[in-house]
Amino acid sequence: DDRVKDAGAPIKELPPPPPEPTPDEPFTFQIGTLNVLGSQHTAGPGGYGPGTSRASMLADAIVNRGVDLVGLQEMQDDQLNVLQGRLPGYGIWPGRALGNNGVRLQIAYSYAMFELVDTGSITTVFDHQTRPIPYVLLRNRATDGEFYVIDIHNSPRDQEADRDAATGAEISLVNSLRSTGKPVLLMGDTNEHTEFFCRVAASTGMVGSNGGNAANGCNPGPGPIKIDWIMGGGGVAFSGHVVDYGSPIETAPEVV
Repeated sequence: DDRVKDAGAPIKELPPPPPEPTPDEPFTFQIGTLNVLGSQHTAGPGGYGPGTSRASMLADAIVNRGVDLVGLQEMQDDQLNVLQGRLPGYGIWPGRALGNNGVRLQIAYSYAMFELVDTGSITTVFDHQTRPIPYVLLRNRATDGEFYVIDIHNSPRDQEADRDAATGAEISLVNSLRSTGKPVLLMGDTNEHTEFFCRVAASTGMVGSNGGNAANGCNPGPGPIKIDWIMGGGGVAFSGHVVDYGSPIETAPEVV
């Protein structure tokens, strides 16, 4: 005959799954900006050695310092080859996607931390040449939070009119990207100590990684004030700002 076995104690209810991350959840990472000093400067007064050797050392510095996101300026084709080979854990955009002049500005980001969602560029004049300014939309893999990153380099020396025009175009880009509701980071070599910062902060509400802001007029923040800036807006908060000239970064003396 059929017998029914005692079912025993009831199975305990499983705990609820952890909540899904939301795009508004805060996350932190290390960010930097670095002028790699293009290979054409190899014979310059500092005697910095071949551009490829410099790029190799700087790639190691990015990894060793734990930088998750970095804007790179003054890159040349031979140096890009080195960076792509020595940063296997990083995506680098635009690479060569924006043509020869587009190689000069690159955005490198940690694959482990970020996913590339979208890309774009605007055009400005740099040192008498038309050149694209790249930007990317990144997604944090842990939280799904998205933000834009813009990498810039504005004209040097007495080319004030071109610097002013480029700054205006960059302000328009920041405000356009901010209108999406996503945070925006802007970084690079502005070739101005305070003028660029004050104008951008006043026009966009961005703050500097060194604490600079335009809340009550222009406060560029504590020194040393360099020509390289990192700025952010739309829910961005900075901490631990460092002007780093430690080895081997002194081989690229325009870094901040």
